Amino acid sequence: MVFFMILVIVGGMLGTLLKIPAGALVGPLFLVGSFKAANILNLNDVPQIVRWGSQACLGMMLGLLFSRDIIAYSKKMLGGILFVGVVSVLSALLIGFVVYQLTDLSLITAIIATVPGGLPEMLTLASSVEANTQAVAMFQLMRIIVLMLVVPVFLRMIYKRFRSEG
Repeated sequence: MVFFMILVIVGGMLGTLLKIPAGALVGPLFLVGSFKAANILNLNDVPQIVRWGSQACLGMMLGLLFSRDIIAYSKKMLGGILFVGVVSVLSALLIGFVVYQLTDLSLITAIIATVPGGLPEMLTLASSVEANTQAVAMFQLMRIIVLMLVVPVFLRMIYKRFRSEG
């Protein structure tokens, strides 16, 4: 257990220092995953107290994002927020069903793997419904990596196009 916690801390520090997107999460994911895959780490599951503490910290971080200004702004944007939320969930359900048909993943795992959300939140959800957390982690991580590589390119193209028209 001590070795596991050292890997988590070192992985988080490395991910952050190397400026990897979501490095504090991705660093431990790769480091612990590498040691587990190499059979150096023999921990089969995260102890319940660590799981609970991680979920509590995630809840704390999300709770700290709220403020009166955010709530007031959200009220103004409610129509757009609801539209994006509903379309995102419906498209994720459709894409999840396609992934389910193309792979050997359970339907629940396929849906959680394709839902647009934060990696920690989706892993917490996957764990709570006993979905395949490894598959969810890989799908969500690849989604984040693709987004971090592709979106900036498109944004630069859009910015240049609209800047030249203005």
